[in-house]
Amino acid sequence: MKNQPKSKPKIKIRAERIDHLGMVATTIKQLGIQAFFDKKIPKKSQHHVTNGQVVSAMILIGLGYVHRALHITPRFLKGLCLERLIGEGVKANHFNDDVMGRCLDRIYEAGPTELFLELFISILPQVSRGEDMRFHVDTTSMSVYSQQTNETNPDDGNDGQEPAVIQLTRGLSKDNHPELNQFLISLVTNQHGIPCYFESISGNQSDKKNLIETIKQTVKGIQSNLKAHQKALYIADSAVYTKANIGVMGSKTLFISRAPATIQFVKQLTEAELDFTPCRQEGYRLYRTQTDYGGVAQTALVVESQAMKKRQHKQFDQKRDKHKQTAEKELRKLCRQKFYCSQDARNELERFQQEHPLFTVTLEDIEEKRERTDGKRGKPVEDTPMRRTFQLKASLTYNEQAVAQKLEQMGRFVLVTNDTAMDEETILTYYKEQSQVEKGFRFLKDPVFEVDNVFLKSPKRIMALSMIMVLSLLVYNFLDRELIHKVREQDAVIHGAENRILKRPTMRAIFILFHGITKPYLIQDDHEQACEMDGMEEEKLWHILEILGEDFVNMYQ
Repeated sequence: MKNQPKSKPKIKIRAERIDHLGMVATTIKQLGIQAFFDKKIPKKSQHHVTNGQVVSAMILIGLGYVHRALHITPRFLKGLCLERLIGEGVKANHFNDDVMGRCLDRIYEAGPTELFLELFISILPQVSRGEDMRFHVDTTSMSVYSQQTNETNPDDGNDGQEPAVIQLTRGLSKDNHPELNQFLISLVTNQHGIPCYFESISGNQSDKKNLIETIKQTVKGIQSNLKAHQKALYIADSAVYTKANIGVMGSKTLFISRAPATIQFVKQLTEAELDFTPCRQEGYRLYRTQTDYGGVAQTALVVESQAMKKRQHKQFDQKRDKHKQTAEKELRKLCRQKFYCSQDARNELERFQQEHPLFTVTLEDIEEKRERTDGKRGKPVEDTPMRRTFQLKASLTYNEQAVAQKLEQMGRFVLVTNDTAMDEETILTYYKEQSQVEKGFRFLKDPVFEVDNVFLKSPKRIMALSMIMVLSLLVYNFLDRELIHKVREQDAVIHGAENRILKRPTMRAIFILFHGITKPYLIQDDHEQACEMDGMEEEKLWHILEILGEDFVNMYQ
């Protein structure tokens, strides 16, 4: 019998994705996030992974989608090179709904806001780099699409050691989803958009109270940990600018805010003829004055924005006919009203004119009529009780001079600060940075906050998941800031898609370049051998990693 030829050993190739997540994982390690959570909420269950590893996994999931909003689901981990990204021996099947849900429960028990604040303080030197800190404060609503209902009593099961439970309620929705339950996130970022403080709040709370409480907590928790030479400045929108809140901040907690247009001194400033000075920033003119609103000395800066003026002019032109129709409808209603003396009719017409300053109201006649007082119909006889009534006959037209004056006053708003030594250009520049926190909110959410239902099991888990979302934003914006800093420091040039030079590189553009990077493994018999990273052939990818530092290079080798 002839010998059978030996069969060739079967060779298989297994590939695990790493994509841009190698940079995310490196940043998580550099900031010590995984180690922090392992220390603060140590593992108690029989699960294979620690709570720090679960937090790292959820951040990787949150930043895993390049082209879509943050979305949390453990299914994303399948096929990732988790041993390299998270830790030795870590596999995708170690993460499931139960593991992640229990981790969120532990985060809630420890206090999501307290944990985040303690973590931020530990990395404050890396975040601030010794710079002055400008804290941008704002809130946003997060709409929750879920079949879950609120817990009937927020204090059930709360022994006083756990944080208060938020209520998912319907409130003033900033997402235009009034039909959905919502909660609020109060967020503080620095001038680079890196989150410094956050808190989950019940969905129907007032911004006026939320913002000042957030500022107070930031002063207490973060500002007290700054170096002596580091200056702290708080920047918030008009909701924070009330007499009560100004009294809380006083002259020591420095702030910049936009003053509400409903305040009398603001209205007077925006309607006055002012001697504006040109601004170095194109499209703006400035006028500086003083105010002591709320009992605190402040600089009031009237800003005229050409872009805002143009936008408001267009809106006025579009609604010009509608405004007139509305005023005419109100005037017809007034003309149907009966008065018992002609002077009352004149007084009411004068009040109408004051309420409609853009129109000229012309009194054509005051018609006198006699009517029965007994309520009967028919021709009155000689002794029938009668009374005189007066009705207006009037018309209106646009007062073109008033309209021109109104158009000239458009595009104006008032910024206020209790740092009276700050110059006008700096006040405007710092206030415009407020877009950083707004960008953070856009990053955190789609119009509807969608996650796997397990994470919406209770408001407690939503509070914990909110911290994961803000952590994801912290990692992303910290990495973005590091890239910009090191590009400037090294005077480096980065090429993006189609080899175009990225004048202002962002991590989103860099993440796209790293899409498709995998770690292949050659399997023969029972032996598995790691191969070189696949997809890293382009020199520009290694150039980016070298700019970021040695740890990033090592992650992809």
